[in-house]
Amino acid sequence: MFDDHEDIEFYCNEVLLNNPVVKKLKFIVENTKNLIIILDSDSNHEELSKSLHKDLLDQNVKFYFLFRKDEVVSANLPEEVKEFIFSDSKQEHFMVIQYSKRSRLESLDLDNVLEKIKRDGIDSLTKDEKNFLDNFDY
Repeated sequence: MFDDHEDIEFYCNEVLLNNPVVKKLKFIVENTKNLIIILDSDSNHEELSKSLHKDLLDQNVKFYFLFRKDEVVSANLPEEVKEFIFSDSKQEHFMVIQYSKRSRLESLDLDNVLEKIKRDGIDSLTKDEKNFLDNFDY
């Protein structure tokens, strides 16, 4: 784990950006815990992987994924994050996002739960769905 935002900036700008296969990079810090690094390189996947591997085996990096962003099949991301990752605009080179995950109960929809009861019966409901109905405020 990085201690603070300055450590993250140093790691990205002084360690990774100085790797000879990296042309440019930008990064996202999420809830001060997770780090997404987007980099550009002219190297092929094998060269990039070999060159970056030693830099990514840092005590602060628990695990990493290396893939081409133009080959992402699906991503559920906030719109501003999606724009930051996939656009080539000349915006800032880093982004900090803070959010709290919605609880399972907040994501349930009354119409969907009622449709499930109609289709599969009341006994098909999960504990969360039953709790949602018990506490539904109309």
